[in-house]
Amino acid sequence: MESQPLVSVIMPCYNTEKFIAQSIESVIYQTYINWELIITDGPSSDNTVPIVQKYCEQDSRIRIIVPDHHLGIAEARYTSIQNAKGYYLAFLDSDDIWVRDKLEKQIAFMQSNNYAFTYGNYEILNSDGTLAGKIIHNGGIVDYNMYLKNTILGCGSVMLDKKKIGQVILPAEDVNDDMAL
Repeated sequence: MESQPLVSVIMPCYNTEKFIAQSIESVIYQTYINWELIITDGPSSDNTVPIVQKYCEQDSRIRIIVPDHHLGIAEARYTSIQNAKGYYLAFLDSDDIWVRDKLEKQIAFMQSNNYAFTYGNYEILNSDGTLAGKIIHNGGIVDYNMYLKNTILGCGSVMLDKKKIGQVILPAEDVNDDMAL
């Protein structure tokens, strides 16, 4: 395996002009540099798209997909996944941020343990983007039945190995979900 496999960062967004720049910058400033950021918009009615387009112009690793119809969060993520070229998939919502070495540490952990799916702890942010001081600890191994009982895993902490997991397919009934982004 190559030393730095490509990571596809999957980011759905919808009307997050207040937060999206900080989210994108948390990817740009990662210590691990072999990534692509695929942003699928809702489509937004605020300035989210122009903000993202500026980042796309500055960094060829960032792409935006703007559909002509409203997407729910599942379909937006799925659209980004379908356009991902990476070996790994990492997930980040457009109002969340990563610490600088998140990708580097998580990939090293996955590779050294031969894991297909990992997740970690995360800290809650206030609505103004400051840290709330509340850390959600996700310790131990979670199997399918445990996950059905507890969905505390933070989306922004999840990474999976596409070669080990296989094709990510969204069930047809979830494509047109009613969940807003």
